[in-house]
Amino acid sequence: MWNASGKTATIYVMFFLSGIAGLGYEIVWVRMFAVGLGHEYPSLLAVVAAFFGGFAIGAWCFDTVVSRTRFPGRWYAALEVAIGGWALVTMAAIPWANGLVAEFTGVTPSALRHWGIAFMVPLLTLLPATAAMGATLSAIDRLCCRLRQDGRSVGVLYAVNTLGAVSGVLLSTFVLIPAWGYRWTLTILAAVNFLCAATVLAGPARGEAVRGEVPLEAGSPHRPMYLWTAAWVTGMLGIGYEMLAVRVMAQVLENTIFSFAVALSVYLLGTAAGAALYQRFAPRDAGDQLLTRLFHALAVLCALETLVLWNSRQIYELARLFLGGGMAGSVGAEFVLAAIVFLLPTFLMGATLSHLLQSARHARGGLGKLLALNTLGASSGPLVCMVLVLPFLATRFPLMGSKFTLVLIGYGYLLLSPQIRFGQFLPVVLLLAVVLLAPFSLFIVEREAGEELIAAREGLLATVTVTEQKVEDPSSTAAGRRLVLKVNNKFRMGGSGRGEFADRRRGHIPLLLHPNPKRALFLGSGTGVTMSTAASHQGLAADGVELIPEVVELMRYFDDVNAHAFDSELLTVWNADARRYIRANRSQYDVVVADLFHPSRDGAGSLYTVEHFRAVRTRLAAGGVFCQWLPLFQLDPEVLKIIIRSYLEAFPDTRGYLCYFNVETPMLGLVGQLQTTRYPANWQQERLRSAALRSALKETGLDGAVHLFGCYLASAGDLARFAGRVPVNTDDKPVVTFLAPRLAYAREMGGRKNLETLLAASSPAAGDLIGDAASGPDAAGLVARVSGYITARDLYLQAFFSWNDGQREVAVKLFVRSVRASSDFVPAYDFLRDLAESVATDNPQEARRVLTSLAEANPARPDARALLERLFEKR
Repeated sequence: MWNASGKTATIYVMFFLSGIAGLGYEIVWVRMFAVGLGHEYPSLLAVVAAFFGGFAIGAWCFDTVVSRTRFPGRWYAALEVAIGGWALVTMAAIPWANGLVAEFTGVTPSALRHWGIAFMVPLLTLLPATAAMGATLSAIDRLCCRLRQDGRSVGVLYAVNTLGAVSGVLLSTFVLIPAWGYRWTLTILAAVNFLCAATVLAGPARGEAVRGEVPLEAGSPHRPMYLWTAAWVTGMLGIGYEMLAVRVMAQVLENTIFSFAVALSVYLLGTAAGAALYQRFAPRDAGDQLLTRLFHALAVLCALETLVLWNSRQIYELARLFLGGGMAGSVGAEFVLAAIVFLLPTFLMGATLSHLLQSARHARGGLGKLLALNTLGASSGPLVCMVLVLPFLATRFPLMGSKFTLVLIGYGYLLLSPQIRFGQFLPVVLLLAVVLLAPFSLFIVEREAGEELIAAREGLLATVTVTEQKVEDPSSTAAGRRLVLKVNNKFRMGGSGRGEFADRRRGHIPLLLHPNPKRALFLGSGTGVTMSTAASHQGLAADGVELIPEVVELMRYFDDVNAHAFDSELLTVWNADARRYIRANRSQYDVVVADLFHPSRDGAGSLYTVEHFRAVRTRLAAGGVFCQWLPLFQLDPEVLKIIIRSYLEAFPDTRGYLCYFNVETPMLGLVGQLQTTRYPANWQQERLRSAALRSALKETGLDGAVHLFGCYLASAGDLARFAGRVPVNTDDKPVVTFLAPRLAYAREMGGRKNLETLLAASSPAAGDLIGDAASGPDAAGLVARVSGYITARDLYLQAFFSWNDGQREVAVKLFVRSVRASSDFVPAYDFLRDLAESVATDNPQEARRVLTSLAEANPARPDARALLERLFEKR
């Protein structure tokens, strides 16, 4: 027979476990809904708001009945069973709802329609579980208080439940979901709910019918309007502070799924600590004076944390250096920064909410209704702070929106004070004013020497900038300047200058592999350079999809690079989530090009799932081409293999193409088609009927069939053997989302290793790509030239591997072999010629040797012999 102390301890443990399940569910449900609703800000906020909304409905509706029952333990057990049972239902309900959402939402919904659908669908789908969650605190509080005959259990219960939520965030993100996926994680969490129900029924709930009523000493039915207002506003300000701080830190953190899990866990940890210490140390008669001090302290911390966020880059880098870098050190540094930003404010938030809950508690309930209002305030926080206030201020005070919003949150806490005394109130007002007017912003932009900021936008999803750097030897249409588009000060989305070459090839290669494309789709528009290649293909209409609206807005800064292609009525850019666009838009496309999605970035992993690739397949017209470009330099070998195998699940007839021949930042294009295609020998002649297209292709080195087909790297069989039996990336088990951050945290480049491995695993045969020799001498000749080009290309890449390893002589020999293998492949020849010219003064013997070998390897080209005569004619 358990005694009262043992039963109380059991209640605490079970409510801790219930917290683990609750936050675990929220993480899983938000990510499952993102597949259908999209990763736009309205969708993400609406799902969170729907979760909180259902929670509030349950807290409000069940407050009175649970408070008056003689059997709160049975009520609690029933609620836990309802949560776990409905969680199992959501495994099928959410995918079904996602299928309907895209059709209802459409491609470009109005704001009202978008918000409405994104809120109502999750609200109704999750309501049985979230409403039950909202009622658990009222039930467990009554059970605990009747057991202890003490009316002061709110603080400790809220603390243990929130501490469980911390564990739920970390356990789900770092252990359960990566190992088991969403469905099994839901199953495990549901089992936790069932365990809580069974344990409470077997222990603390036994004999509850004969226990006395809850003491009323802590009840405070007075001033309900103030308590309700304070509950609502503190919820709104608290979540607004969290989201705004995370939004600012996103300019510093690695922005992986782990980054946000760490920030959320620290936020909850501080809240739990505040609630626990309030329970332990707050006097029973604490009233308006304590609440006033808490609100004043929160206002002061809003001012001080603004200064911390201003220096967040230095704090993060110092912590990362101290912790040793790598994934563990980087995640630890993210935890350190989040702790400095969140722990003290959330500690006070937890104590404040515990005080409000304790004050609202009375014999007829009160606790549930106040919790409901606080939760509703929390659900409105992102809307008020991030959607209304931040854009309003950012528009009127460029680069100052985040700082001004944070200061306004501080003033909000200050105005909630139940006691306003001039001597205490004025210093806080002045401190916030000083921070408000101080000449610094929370807009973090790192620039190289000579780089200038020419445009910036503070958006809901990200900070977006365009920087300009003068170049001494302009090699692009940007006329002596290089523009770079950055997201969150970290992710380069393209630009002018050297990057144009690769950007254009990523558009032209897949377009050229279709006989006559009339409509194309580009997923991930960025600067628009890749998409603008469609303007060179006569009669081709193209749609582009870009998630971040500020990127679309700043795209106009690259008009010179795009030759004002977006003035054409044939090119249209849509601001939408790529996955939702594919589901909602029923158009058929001849070519779909998915640009480089940084796999470690939170949310990008869903663009590499089997389900997404299959959805794209349904949007291809007969003979259609889908090209998924992969940044080999941002992938480790395991993640690369997972993505390739996942792609092959949807497109068994896939070929791999290199974008261009670079060993530092190589890019692989997975080109899938509905059926295997072999190209005739006159393919390029048929495709290059337009003078404008011929001119555009000449700039990118694709003006001949040999150069196009010379990018061919791997057959479907090569790719399948390379990928092996690694797991596939699916919506249920998004392994890329959890594995890809390893390389980002390590700050390493995986390009060389991936390229070397792919070259070793592949044996591309030009005859498999081009019509066989029996179709005529032209085909046989083209096969021979392409084969030589591919051989020369691979030797050139291997030469650079040796060159970068310091094996100079080996590299030069490989470069010479590359020149000898194909006269069509010119990079090796150009490299050796330039090398000889650069060393001619300091090392004339080497220059002579290189040029002599070069002239012998390709006697038809006069450059090397002419340079020999010019450099050594006097010797």
